[in-house]
Amino acid sequence: MNWFGFVLLWAGVSSASAQFVIPYYAEDGVDAAAYGRGIAQGAVFVVPAYAPFPDSVVVSGLPLKTVLDGVSLRLTAAGGGPSVRPWILHVGSGQVAAVLPSDTPPGDYALSLIVDDATINTFSGHTTRVVRRKYRSLTNNQEGSALAVAQTQGGGGSLDRNMFATGTINGQTRAPARAGQAAILWGLGLGPIPGPDNTAPGLVDMRNQVDVRVSVGGVPAVVTYAGRAPQSPGIDQIHFTIPPDAPTGCAVLVEVTVDAEASNPVTMAIASPGADTCEHPFLSRQQLDALDQGEKLVSGEFQLTVSVEPMGEAIDAEMVEIHGAWGYIDYMTASVASRPDLRSIAPGRCVAFRSILVTALPYIWSSADAGTVRVSGPGLPGVPLDGDDDYYFQVFSASLESGQLVAGTEGHRLEPGMHTLRADGGQDVAAFEASLDMPPLLKWTNRDGITEVRRNSGVSLEWTGGGPRDTVVAFGAAEAEDDVTMFLCAVPKGAKSFTVPPSILRFVPLLAGQSIGVLGLAGYSGEG
Repeated sequence: MNWFGFVLLWAGVSSASAQFVIPYYAEDGVDAAAYGRGIAQGAVFVVPAYAPFPDSVVVSGLPLKTVLDGVSLRLTAAGGGPSVRPWILHVGSGQVAAVLPSDTPPGDYALSLIVDDATINTFSGHTTRVVRRKYRSLTNNQEGSALAVAQTQGGGGSLDRNMFATGTINGQTRAPARAGQAAILWGLGLGPIPGPDNTAPGLVDMRNQVDVRVSVGGVPAVVTYAGRAPQSPGIDQIHFTIPPDAPTGCAVLVEVTVDAEASNPVTMAIASPGADTCEHPFLSRQQLDALDQGEKLVSGEFQLTVSVEPMGEAIDAEMVEIHGAWGYIDYMTASVASRPDLRSIAPGRCVAFRSILVTALPYIWSSADAGTVRVSGPGLPGVPLDGDDDYYFQVFSASLESGQLVAGTEGHRLEPGMHTLRADGGQDVAAFEASLDMPPLLKWTNRDGITEVRRNSGVSLEWTGGGPRDTVVAFGAAEAEDDVTMFLCAVPKGAKSFTVPPSILRFVPLLAGQSIGVLGLAGYSGEG
């Protein structure tokens, strides 16, 4: 069992995962939910430790100790002072998981790994940063994104694990959430507690110390508790009620902000009244149930894209219009099916979230062979996509606003009308065909008039084109150290303007002296 399984057993939630491995290389301690730099006082963190460990060992009960099977960690303040010995949860599988004591002063620390009283690895040249709080939600895939570790209040007082379909898994009930239900979100990093961190902390409500807010698909929820999970050292719970007007779907974005800092992008499955499964645009109940059970389904995704973006990073860079397509055929998993879905943000609402720059999402670039794939339509006479071991991709054309062609073929453009994607079939996937009636392209009409964005007044966007069924999204982002904060706003159907409110812009931080972020507008047509 890994540390994550240990926590879930205390919670009465069964873990379907066999191992917990941070999905990218790091040389200092990172938070154990989204794997970003900076660990909060009193929270679980993980350290990559490539050392001659014994077999994987996890604690079997409380209280936690600072040494587990001869392995321990030491944090030494960069400016000198006494060292800190975290409480060890798990050793093995190339990592050590531990709980940072709440009384560890914020700052930068040198991190050392100790085995049998001998320091065998000091992560020289790197520092582990301790902060007072940094909330991140735990996810079922243990990768920092997609379906959250969440529970809802079921019948008879039971707690159902939030998943796609109603049923059981590993002896525990599972079900999608519903409007009006009480829900529990599991995470870490709300901040320090006054008592010891190595034993069951009991209920420690921290709402009088920190401003915790939750929205479901952009709709604000009522938070009834935010603090330590009563039986789990270093783990937090947020209790809230799903709003009656929350959107439904298999990947509804759940936004958590703590003292105006956004958390990682996680989702919940929310069903319509009377339904026993969430509604997915193309997956059946049987397929959703199979994904809940850990099965994989062969699926594919192809996109036809037209984008207008700067040619380079200079603030006065010339804009380039790019027409192209990309796609892949791979396995659909529960993680893939529960990635944030733009359709599950309530119309007129916005969500903000923070994500590490090195993505923790599983790599999808292992595309199956479907033979030659061609796109035909107005201006595209059956143009083949380049297929390699990773994915299918092609730039039809890329032209500067001055008219200069910089890539692709003159005249190869995506124009309104019917487009067809045809695959000849290959060794992995049989021949198939899909069509999409592309509406008039979206044109951002007041783009050039927006030279700066002021958080206290919002920002208004205007456009023409697009189809009546299009999903239009306003988005923005700004980078801060090792992560990026983004916002997404779902525009009501048929609207031709939208104002991003100051309440959302305040979540996008800028470093001192930083003046460039990203602001964008995108339109999406339906599936083919």
